[in-house]
Amino acid sequence: MLLTFSGVDCSGKSTHIQYLENYFTSLGKTCTVFQFETGHSKEMQSVKWATQKILYLPQKASRIIFSKLSSQPILAPAASSSDEHTTLRDIKEISTDLIDAAFQWSMKLRYLQRHYDVVICDRYIEDARIDFLFKYPNYRFTDRLLNALIHIMPKPDHAFLLWLPLETMLERLSYKDGPSQANLELRTKRYRAYGSLSEEIIRIDTSVSVEEAHKAILSHINEHL
Repeated sequence: MLLTFSGVDCSGKSTHIQYLENYFTSLGKTCTVFQFETGHSKEMQSVKWATQKILYLPQKASRIIFSKLSSQPILAPAASSSDEHTTLRDIKEISTDLIDAAFQWSMKLRYLQRHYDVVICDRYIEDARIDFLFKYPNYRFTDRLLNALIHIMPKPDHAFLLWLPLETMLERLSYKDGPSQANLELRTKRYRAYGSLSEEIIRIDTSVSVEEAHKAILSHINEHL
């Protein structure tokens, strides 16, 4: 069984995932939690680290040569990036994120499905869409590329969105992060983005007690077993 969880800020996603993991374990089922944020997997971080180490000496040598030819101090700070360089950097980051997502959601996730009775995903394609929307606001084509990934990703048996009224979320955020207005505005925009997700995703109101919300999640799962 594959379960996926998305959630607005302070909706208790980690808590409910832990509740579910304990629940399935108590039934004698093998269960694992797969947490993934595009571009930040352990595998991708290892690749980036190795690439930086491999390219460090050539990059250092080129900067020394460049400094000699241009009569600038060795290893002087680079000039500010042009719009073209910024675009190329963004495209590189987008490509890295998409490659990471394709590997994690196709190969690694399917591997986990073969070895566990239940796999719970902390974040899924819905979260990636919103991340890309705010991280790369000037590149609308990213949504089409994410759509292409759906064809190679396993379809969840149940996809949940943990939800709160906006006022409740902002109140909880004020206790957690402080009263930063800029932060609250960003969180509010992300909240609205989650609100526009497909109606196919199951919304669970977590403004109630943890036990009540947990029962609501289990009722959706058990009715389709």
